[in-house]
Amino acid sequence: MTPTGNGGTATEVGSNAADDFVTIFETSSNWGRWGDEDQLGTLNFLADGRGVEAFAAEVCSNQQVGLSRRISPTWSQANQTPVQHHMISSGAEAKDGAHGMSDWFGVTSHGFGITHVDALNHMAWCGQLYNGVPASTVTTTRGGSFGSIEAMRDGVIGRGVLLDVPAYRGSDFLERSTAIGIKDLIGCEERQGVQVRAGDVVIVRTGRDARERVHGEVDYWVDGIEGLHFSCARWLHERGVSMLVTDAGGDVVPSGVEGVGFPLHVLCLVSMGLWMVDNAQLEELRRVCSTSDRWAFGFTMSVPRFKNATGAPVNPIAVF
Repeated sequence: MTPTGNGGTATEVGSNAADDFVTIFETSSNWGRWGDEDQLGTLNFLADGRGVEAFAAEVCSNQQVGLSRRISPTWSQANQTPVQHHMISSGAEAKDGAHGMSDWFGVTSHGFGITHVDALNHMAWCGQLYNGVPASTVTTTRGGSFGSIEAMRDGVIGRGVLLDVPAYRGSDFLERSTAIGIKDLIGCEERQGVQVRAGDVVIVRTGRDARERVHGEVDYWVDGIEGLHFSCARWLHERGVSMLVTDAGGDVVPSGVEGVGFPLHVLCLVSMGLWMVDNAQLEELRRVCSTSDRWAFGFTMSVPRFKNATGAPVNPIAVF
């Protein structure tokens, strides 16, 4: 589909989306940039204390905002693979003395219902992962050791920037399948008086939750969802962004690229090695930023160290 409103236009991408996608993949590639064995990708922008310095420069109060959705065991249109939660022991057995309660969880790492990070082995293009590693190294029996979330075992700490696209467009939320373009991202910077710098964690709000409060949930796999047009990968690469966080699935659905359902994911994870967090809860963050007129803040996130995993649930934290 073609970006709408103030988003991307034909001046950003040509008439053949598939050709433009391939061109951006090639020109935005970070393969070999940090060595042939690199598994950190754009998290290298935060290495050597640069992320800690950027974090410290933005924190001046004791306010913090968690960006994770509740991990729910209830099925819904947006949560079609709900968490499985079973109690191993309960208080019913607590008769005398000390007694501990314990539970078991089974949780997916992807989809539209849970706040999660996509590892670099989550997507492949033409049989290859980031840095040209064969996609066949990810198997159903062993998972994928290259590009696993274990590469993020030391956590992420840096400077976060919220770009509120609906506010820039003069609304509370974007309608389903609305594409966000480069002009939107630059327009948000100008409107909010903030500049995205190299190493920043860019957080893009589409207003998904505000829209759901008005119109209810839909089946995003079938009915589409608002998100970034794949051409935004150019801007993310040029700015040296370390991580992309959105309140939806990152990509606009449908994507507009025939045969490629999530082209932005491919460009970020495979070409650039740029880590992505999907389905963040951004309404409280938006309120705090708007009230204080502060759109940059400290950002931190850690991940459970699942072996050979393609993703994991996370709770990013914005610190002011």
